[in-house]
Amino acid sequence: NVVVASESRDVATLVARYVSDGSTLRAYVSDDVNGIEVSGAVKNVLAIASGALDGLGFGNNARAALVCRGLAELTRLAVAAGSNGRAMAGLAGVGDLMLTCSSSLSRNFTVGSKLAGGMTLEEIQ
Repeated sequence: NVVVASESRDVATLVARYVSDGSTLRAYVSDDVNGIEVSGAVKNVLAIASGALDGLGFGNNARAALVCRGLAELTRLAVAAGSNGRAMAGLAGVGDLMLTCSSSLSRNFTVGSKLAGGMTLEEIQ
């Protein structure tokens, strides 16, 4: 699933229909462009921090606290940037956070874990 954001709901709906295949990919529509953009950037920072927690041996409770507080701060930042804040409760907000902050398949989570393990960015690349 993905989110198509545009200030024009008509444009977003048209694009969403075009990219949705009806069986494996569904595109949702949002007019909260600022919220989607801020969420897409900040979730990467939180995923690196979550990976670092993992690499340092902290457990799931620490990750849950990071993601929960991170979502609150992400929402405040998005609202300050002009978002209505609703996107943070959907796929682009909490959905992306859950995935990127808990999966070893997430590049940013993996970077955080390896940094906490003592590797440099140059060694990770």
